Amino acid sequence: ILETGIFFDAAETPEDMPEELNDIPEQNPKIAKLKQKLCKIYQKRAAIRNKRKNLKADIQKKKARKAAEIEKNVKAATYTRKRKETKTKELPVDKLAEERRKTLQRLKEYKKMLELKEAKGKSSECSSHFLSNSYIEESE
Repeated sequence: ILETGIFFDAAETPEDMPEELNDIPEQNPKIAKLKQKLCKIYQKRAAIRNKRKNLKADIQKKKARKAAEIEKNVKAATYTRKRKETKTKELPVDKLAEERRKTLQRLKEYKKMLELKEAKGKSSECSSHFLSNSYIEESE
């Protein structure tokens, strides 16, 4: 009575008790055996159901992990592709013109330095010209 959680008023004789409580399994061993088998079947079914549920959850986790990895790889590939594209882009026209102007200026300075070297005929004077005030002022 206490196992089922149902409380009944006290009864003076067993005949006064409800019928469902009169079915004591010890009285009929066949019924007890069948109930045990049924209980084992229910336990096995519950174990299989739980195992199936766990396996489904594992499969879902693996799918989610794989999808996240694929998405990560796609994002990385996109980032790499965009980075390569920006590196290979040509310089804008005004920036290209500026770079050309700077290069021509460096060539002119180098040509002047060579002319001075030939005129004076000394390499020490060339190096002193290279370290002249104009170059020192630019570095400061």
